[in-house]
Amino acid sequence: MQAQKSHGMSMMDIRILLVDPLPLIRRGLAIILSAEPGFVIVGEAEDASQAVAKARRLRPEIILCEFELPGGDATHICATVASEGLATRVLILSTDCQGHVVSQAVSAGVAGYLSKHDPTERIVSAIRRVAAGQPVFSDEAQTGIQLYLQLQMRSPEASRYDLSSRPLLTDRELQVLRCIADGVSVADTGRRLAASLSTIKNHRQSIFVKLNVPNAPAAVYEAMHRGLIQ
Repeated sequence: MQAQKSHGMSMMDIRILLVDPLPLIRRGLAIILSAEPGFVIVGEAEDASQAVAKARRLRPEIILCEFELPGGDATHICATVASEGLATRVLILSTDCQGHVVSQAVSAGVAGYLSKHDPTERIVSAIRRVAAGQPVFSDEAQTGIQLYLQLQMRSPEASRYDLSSRPLLTDRELQVLRCIADGVSVADTGRRLAASLSTIKNHRQSIFVKLNVPNAPAAVYEAMHRGLIQ
């Protein structure tokens, strides 16, 4: 597929790579999203290997991707993006929002997880938010992960997540963590907490280190798992 709106792109354009095994889904998304101001569809892929190759060549800001793909799944794409230092965020758009699937995606480093049942305006908003560095999860994905975590916490292994095993987060770090969970941007978090941008970034990095996670979505998942936030 040729990149749409490829001429006259501005520095503010969000370059999107569409990844789905079904051509009809890709075509529908391309038509809808290319009509949005600031969105540029740079390419399509039908499987994980194609997605990785095109991500390397096209350098999109966003990969909008089904989780289950021929020859693998989105975790392979996330691993490549991370290992090669690509400035690309992976946003899942899937029919499968079961908790264990969302958990796999978060652990792999996705920036968000949407359901294909979500309305167009929510998908458009999510792309913009993820491009701005904010984690986004649909209601279906959040429900799935919450049910999954509840089952996990009832398991014999759940005792390792009791209060004594929780990482020591400061009160301010917990405030920042709640802002992350609410999808508040770094800049808005600073305004909300009356702190500088660099201070908020330092708090976020400290949270990631203490929770042993790579990014904001994983921090939210791990914090929920450990009972730090609801």
